[in-house]
Amino acid sequence: MFMQESSLCECEVPVKVVGDIHAQYQDMNRLFDLIGRVPDEKFMFLGDYVDRGPQGIEVVILLFTLKLRYRDRIFLLRGNHETPAVNKIYGFYNECVMKYGAGIWWDFQACFNRIPLAGLISKRVRYSLNMLHLEQFDSKFSFNSIREYDIHLTLAFYALSE
Repeated sequence: MFMQESSLCECEVPVKVVGDIHAQYQDMNRLFDLIGRVPDEKFMFLGDYVDRGPQGIEVVILLFTLKLRYRDRIFLLRGNHETPAVNKIYGFYNECVMKYGAGIWWDFQACFNRIPLAGLISKRVRYSLNMLHLEQFDSKFSFNSIREYDIHLTLAFYALSE
């Protein structure tokens, strides 16, 4: 589902921006009740879907299902918790192992590595939970160059921002 997308996710207003769900499935559904649901509304999710809560798997499956069904209404970005270095420590790994075994954790990592790294709304508003420190590691980095980054990239420094 993400293979055809750029590392920079672009959409136009109006769009509702949602961040840091952190495995709170019920809270996410309450949020939809409060601000609207697809296809009536368009959403950009800023990442950090897993860890710190009990239902990371359910959150990710719902978001992936919505993305498959409403490709032009749901925009997902990769947060630092969608990296193995972070989600192995903060709870998602344990949730996967307890519910379905370690194999599913590896499957989720493969999916997470394909989620766009940053978002741009109406060519003006920029979002990224994980690109904030890129300039420290790559002197050629600029927000506009994100399109050129390999979407399958796993960046080792994500854990630094946690």
